[in-house]
Amino acid sequence: MPIFAQEERASNGYPPVCDFQKFDEIRTLSSNDLRARLDNLITYLRKAPSDVRVYLISYAGPVACVGEARRLNVSAKQYLVNKHRIDAMRLFVTDGGYREEAMLEIWVLPSRVPRPLPNPTLKRSQVRLKSCKKRTSYYRKVRQVTSAWGRLAGSKGS
Repeated sequence: MPIFAQEERASNGYPPVCDFQKFDEIRTLSSNDLRARLDNLITYLRKAPSDVRVYLISYAGPVACVGEARRLNVSAKQYLVNKHRIDAMRLFVTDGGYREEAMLEIWVLPSRVPRPLPNPTLKRSQVRLKSCKKRTSYYRKVRQVTSAWGRLAGSKGS
């Protein structure tokens, strides 16, 4: 079984990955920068043939929130579909695993070309996952009420 994506492509009779086009590699994942780079993708897609497909491969870093790569993919896909009306059938997302740095790869390939394979550089055992639950106003209120109730209940016992 081939270890690298290039070896698998070569064994299937396809040219190596470097002959295909990686459109972008986004390492800074701030929402404004991500949107600007996705807007560049939209500009490119408007000029590209209609048979091209977009592959989003996201990678979490060495210290990551659980589901971080999946959330990045969903966010990027929703932005492209909802804001720019890109056909969802042209977008394919993959959780690429882990790398030394969190990132999103964007590949633009013709439909006849096989999908790009993820290329993680870290094993799961080398990654520290943390639970990064988003604090919403609902959960803050629940926590405030329960802590207030605990203080109230504690003062009645005295």
